[in-house]
Amino acid sequence: MDGQRVRVHSGDGSILLGDGWYVGDVDVFFVRHLDGHLTSLHDAEKPPSVEDIPPGAQLVKSEGNPKIKLDNGDIVYGCQVWWEPIEESASDLGWRR
Repeated sequence: MDGQRVRVHSGDGSILLGDGWYVGDVDVFFVRHLDGHLTSLHDAEKPPSVEDIPPGAQLVKSEGNPKIKLDNGDIVYGCQVWWEPIEESASDLGWRR
């Protein structure tokens, strides 16, 4: 899939973020909080510092996560958004996360 054009929506699917390029798969880091919600740095490829992880929260490394460069230059990751190849419709494939 590297180098494929994709369409990207926000994590809840309500906002079209735009089109972009599937760059490849990378390892990302996020924090799992006690109440179950997840957070990550804007650059999810970098782990947060120990000081940024609340007591009781857990640092998680997710391997092989899609990295997408939007046409506006922003970088998003598959764990943060819903995305699909542009050539195929959502009804054919379903959204990917």
